[in-house]
Amino acid sequence: MPSMGDAGPDTWSDELERTGQVVFPQRRRRAAIRLGIMVLFALNLVLSDARRALDQDGVGWTLLAALLCAISLVFVAGSLWPVITLRPVLTVDQAGIRLGRHELVWDEVGAVGVITGWQVLRSLPVIPRDVWAKSLSVPLDNVKDLEVFAGWLGELLAQQHQNDVQS
Repeated sequence: MPSMGDAGPDTWSDELERTGQVVFPQRRRRAAIRLGIMVLFALNLVLSDARRALDQDGVGWTLLAALLCAISLVFVAGSLWPVITLRPVLTVDQAGIRLGRHELVWDEVGAVGVITGWQVLRSLPVIPRDVWAKSLSVPLDNVKDLEVFAGWLGELLAQQHQNDVQS
């Protein structure tokens, strides 16, 4: 079953009207690819350092290899967590936009920014009205087509601002 992030604006709008929120969990395939890359780097580091530690004399090299192996395992575990939990979750609802623990209510949202970053690391900033507040960046991890999502989110923001003016 495809993720909500792989769907289109019609599906998102229908879900928002039907349930009052649209939930975009991490796209499992993207997280799994990141995990695979981290596992390859960790295996390379572990195997090369273990061999080097066994070839060298002294406790220092052995401790360095053990430390690097432990750090590699921490990075692999950090990459495994999103595959298992599909978090952080992006939620768009009547109250605002939330990515993990970071939230912007509609009154705080100033604009939908311009997509930034390299092709595989692109993100869409949601810019708050307060210049000192932290912006929220929607990654490709949650939404496949950021251009379409930016247009849909811009329409929602315009509706929210229009509803605020009428109230």
